[in-house]
Amino acid sequence: MSSERKVLEGTQGQQRGEAASTKVDGAPATWVEVLPESVRCKAFAWRAGVGLTLAVAVWTLQYTNGVLDRVWVGLVPLAIGCAFGYRAYRKNTIRRYATVRVKLTRRERFNRAIKWWFWSAVLVGVIWWIKIEEAQFSEHWWYTWPAIALFLVGIGLYLLKRDDVLSPEAVKVKPHFDALDQQARTERKLQRSEPADKFFKAADTLFKSPFGRYPIATLCLCGAYYLGMVSTEKNSGWYAAGLVVLAGIFARELARWLLVLAIGGGVVWVGLAGISTLPVSVAIIIGALIIASAIRK
Repeated sequence: MSSERKVLEGTQGQQRGEAASTKVDGAPATWVEVLPESVRCKAFAWRAGVGLTLAVAVWTLQYTNGVLDRVWVGLVPLAIGCAFGYRAYRKNTIRRYATVRVKLTRRERFNRAIKWWFWSAVLVGVIWWIKIEEAQFSEHWWYTWPAIALFLVGIGLYLLKRDDVLSPEAVKVKPHFDALDQQARTERKLQRSEPADKFFKAADTLFKSPFGRYPIATLCLCGAYYLGMVSTEKNSGWYAAGLVVLAGIFARELARWLLVLAIGGGVVWVGLAGISTLPVSVAIIIGALIIASAIRK
């Protein structure tokens, strides 16, 4: 076993509350391996290489179809490959489990590959159907390039005649370490979220207090006045309306009363306008009925 492997046994296992678990021959069922720089570089290189290969394939198809001006399409798989490669490069250690090599039957190889071939066919069918409906099939038939990667993965899985599977001892200990890793990820997530929690708590305290909300509402109204009355920018009126709504949200108590007054004033105005259009005799009768109802109460 490589000297760079840190076998989790003895003191280290006791610190994490792990029980010693070995195979029949005494070899550990699991260990943590420190990844050297060369291995991390290779992990980055082959992931970025896959992205570069797909990018070159896309650019070749674009060149043959006379649309090489859309270079950004090929940059997408290249960027994805580099992102996955950088993620793999950042990993300094990796947990290994004891494995045994088994021979795969033809049916097992086909079952593993058929899922990738199926989704590649579905992707090709959907994209070509869209392009046919848009009458752009002859120009953009090559937009199915993402399906190439899925199809190649299926080919690789079918050609893989042997595979490594976890040993029975590793199968027993893996859930334990998966739970520990999940707990560690949860703790790291909580640690990263502490500054954000403090910020949101402070913001919540600020927005709950009228002394914090009303100055912000005033600034929103000032911005709305500038955008609505002074600015000559396009769509500035919509921005002004948005700031007015935002000011109403911050000054919700005042906005609520103003809204009630506006609705009540509108109802009164509509009622007075309706009465003013009635004949004088009818208006006098309605007024008399209102006065009589008030006196009765």
